Amino acid sequence: MSEALKSMKMMMTIVDRDKGDKVKDILCNCGVYFQLIILGEGTAEQETLQLLGLSSIEKDIVLSFIEEDNVDEALSQLQGKLELNKRGKGISCVLDLDCIGSKKSLQILLGSSC
Repeated sequence: MSEALKSMKMMMTIVDRDKGDKVKDILCNCGVYFQLIILGEGTAEQETLQLLGLSSIEKDIVLSFIEEDNVDEALSQLQGKLELNKRGKGISCVLDLDCIGSKKSLQILLGSSC
């Protein structure tokens, strides 16, 4: 970690089940340090799903830790390759990280050896 630490963000992407690995692969080329895929299940009723143009309540939630400078490129890649700008394809948002709990946590997120 000799380089100056840049501002980090957490990108959360929600896609249909089994598309999380594709998100992960796309973001690997965008300066992502650490990614985690969580299996999610919504609670919306079928009527609401149809209204929103969604097909299933089973989702993959991909949490990606990325440098702030790489966020625009990552979102552009996701939109281009997964068509997240189209209804029912998924959603991605970026959250600020104000602090990271410990040096060991930071090393894990940066892919450094502990």
